[in-house]
Formats: sequence, structure tokens, C-alpha cells
Amino acid sequence: MVAGAQLDQRVLEDVLEARLYGAKLLGNWEPLLNIFVRYGEPYLEYVAAQECLYRMKYGFDGYLPDYNSCYEYTYWYYRTFDDCCGAFPGVLTPVRFQSMTYSAPDRQYEEKQIYKTTLHEYFHVWQSAFKVHPHETRCSDEANTLCELGNGPLWLEEGSASYFAAYFAEKKAWANLESELTEK
Repeated sequence: MVAGAQLDQRVLEDVLEARLYGAKLLGNWEPLLNIFVRYGEPYLEYVAAQECLYRMKYGFDGYLPDYNSCYEYTYWYYRTFDDCCGAFPGVLTPVRFQSMTYSAPDRQYEEKQIYKTTLHEYFHVWQSAFKVHPHETRCSDEANTLCELGNGPLWLEEGSASYFAAYFAEKKAWANLESELTEK
């Protein structure tokens, strides 16, 4: 887990609890890096550097081929990072690591969403383990079928992650499936 020094430790503890629960349900898809970026993160240089050191350990992909390009991209990306979160596979690396990134994890924690968010992202980790050709980049074949297939339509990829996150979270009393479905 990579986080700035001021992030509440309870956030990390809850993410770890939900991540271990996800691994129990869907299998252990390690190595898995969790990256936490708060709005206006004062330790942004540290977070970007740690992520790139992790990527360096397991091998860079074709998009970020070395530490310097990784750091430059990651630092500037996180400066304006306002997405909720994301799960990313390391598809071209010697070890197929995964990463889950959280924006405003402190806010998600306060709103009691961090468990469900973690399960949602862990479901994406599980999905990416079963891509059509998990060790190739998209659009890498001559027929371009990987671009067409990928994980399927976005509504199916995100919808199934949202459904199963709420379904599994309800089993631990972290969410209410019926209210989640009604809200969606």
C-alpha cells in the first residue's frame, strides 16, 4: 500500500480487510498494489515515486518503459486525479501485477464507501485476470480482436463489478444490496 503520511491508518486497515475478503471470495491475485491519492495530496512526489519503484520491481510495460517516464506521467496524472478509483493490470510485465488506485480515500472512508469501493476494484482485478489474452496488450493481434473483445462492453464490466461489490458487501453488513440497486 502506498499512501501519503497524513492518510488515516483506519482507511488502510479497512481497505486491507476488504481486499482480503475479496481474495477469499475470488482468489488471491497478487502482487497487488494499492495507491491512495487524497485531493491536493501533500506527499504526491512520494506516492508517485513509490508506485514507479514498484513498477520497476516487476518490470515496466510498453506505456511507461522506465522509471523517469513513469514518474513524470504518474506525478502529473495524480496532480489532477479526481476519478473515484481504478484497477489496472500490468499486462506486459514479466510478473503480471495489478494495481488499485483510490482518489479521495479519506472521503470514501468517511462516507462508509471504502469497503464497497475496494470490493468493486478487486472484482476488476479478478476480471482482468481472465481477459481473452491476459499477457498481451489490447489490439496486439493481426485481426484486432483484442480491441473488440477486451473485457466486454463497459456497461457489463462496470455493472457486474458494481453488482457483485454490493452483493458481497451486504454479506458483511457493509452495504444494502436492494438500496444499491434501487439507487443505480
